[in-house]
Amino acid sequence: MSLAVLPFAFFDYYSQPSYWHPQTLFSMPVGIEGILFGFSFGGVAAVIYPAEEDKRSEAVNIIDLKNVFTLIPVLVISLGLHLFINVNMMISLPVALFTGCILIAWLKPALRRRLLYSGCFWGLLYMAILFAWLLLFPSAQAWWQLGIYGNVTVLNVPLGEVLFGFLFGAFWGVVYEFIFTRKPVLLRSSAGRILLSEFSGDV
Repeated sequence: MSLAVLPFAFFDYYSQPSYWHPQTLFSMPVGIEGILFGFSFGGVAAVIYPAEEDKRSEAVNIIDLKNVFTLIPVLVISLGLHLFINVNMMISLPVALFTGCILIAWLKPALRRRLLYSGCFWGLLYMAILFAWLLLFPSAQAWWQLGIYGNVTVLNVPLGEVLFGFLFGAFWGVVYEFIFTRKPVLLRSSAGRILLSEFSGDV
């Protein structure tokens, strides 16, 4: 999941300088810092709330293409609003993530609790990290264009980052389970009977 989020680090190209303008090595629009940060928080957000697994049987994860295509609106909305209607990326991206959360909750109700908890856990952690970082480097707040959200901050953290943290945590925390379907593995015993393999090793 850390690797899967890496391509989205390039959204930084569209959010600079209209939303923020951080200092990066070699003044690159998409710096190595953003890529490393994306890799880190993508992995943490995906597992911060543990998945509920059926431990009674051994299973394999099979990709569900229908669910993959269901999430295309997230990409279309985030980039479409920005490129064609000139909506700021850090407004179109939360709208897209919220849309993705609604689609997942609607199509897979079993993931609703995990979606909610993942969003809360990662949102609070993300906000705490930025809060501590801005305490250490208060001048960095000048990197953000706070006027986009009416100069509103939460514990000195820009509102746009707070919204992104909670919505990204909710979406990314369940997207793996949404895309993949667990299928039980059936094994044939030496006697010719079909048995369901168990993690306990009884079969």
